[in-house]
Amino acid sequence: MNDYGVITEPGTIVFRRTLPGPIERVWAWLTESEKRAKWLAGGNTELRPCGIAEFHFRHANLSHEPTPARFKEMENGVSFQRSVTACDPPCVLSLTWL
Repeated sequence: MNDYGVITEPGTIVFRRTLPGPIERVWAWLTESEKRAKWLAGGNTELRPCGIAEFHFRHANLSHEPTPARFKEMENGVSFQRSVTACDPPCVLSLTWL
């Protein structure tokens, strides 16, 4: 495993991170929309296999820097949904990301 992740098979990449704090706090920052919006993207997540995970990205919510020119068309945000492939709180959360 390198610092960024590893491709385990075509179309699959695995990221492993060690984060500070108790597992319940880390789980909350991964799954609660308001917390996740502070570091990645907001949106509800149905915490069950085949559930829907919503992602609402908005650069202005994450940075005080101007939106980079190459992302200007998404300045007001971009949203998408993905599927939950595995969920075993508070240890496993797996999503599609295509």
